Amino acid sequence: MRILNFRNAILFKLAIVVIGIIIFYVLFTCTNLRYSIVGHIIRFSTGENGAAQTVNDLSDKVNQIGSEKLRKWAIETMDEYNSGKIKGKPIECCSAGNIKVISRNITNFTVTHFDVPPEVLLNPEKKDNQAKYIILSWGADGIYIGRKDLLFPRNPFYCIYCEKQVTPGIYTYFMSR
Repeated sequence: MRILNFRNAILFKLAIVVIGIIIFYVLFTCTNLRYSIVGHIIRFSTGENGAAQTVNDLSDKVNQIGSEKLRKWAIETMDEYNSGKIKGKPIECCSAGNIKVISRNITNFTVTHFDVPPEVLLNPEKKDNQAKYIILSWGADGIYIGRKDLLFPRNPFYCIYCEKQVTPGIYTYFMSR
């Protein structure tokens, strides 16, 4: 009788562990729960720090929208800026870009695809005032979007704490000063 109880106790503990693993797996991999507070806590407990979570979440958003759709929109916007069709407003703040661009095309795109619309920034080349990439910025984090040959731009005034290449020419980042 004692052996039977011991075996039942072991089977019960094994069942609890298996159920726990299944629940953990569902919470960790389910897209909706991944971004919840519980999902962030679980991701942090598995070694994914806050900056990495932000960068990975932005990468997921790029993949959700479609990297080629995002790139096409960014290139059209850069071309409009470079040809003078849309203007930019110089800004002085802690961000990766120094020109804020506003147009109906930009507002429609960002409001459609992001819960919190980002600032759309450019950092034109000094020599020819031409934009080579667009930055979707939410303050300390954002997305660099350029042509496929774009390498991750380095800014000497900011420390990029975490970055990720989503596809060639598209990078997500989290920066600090």
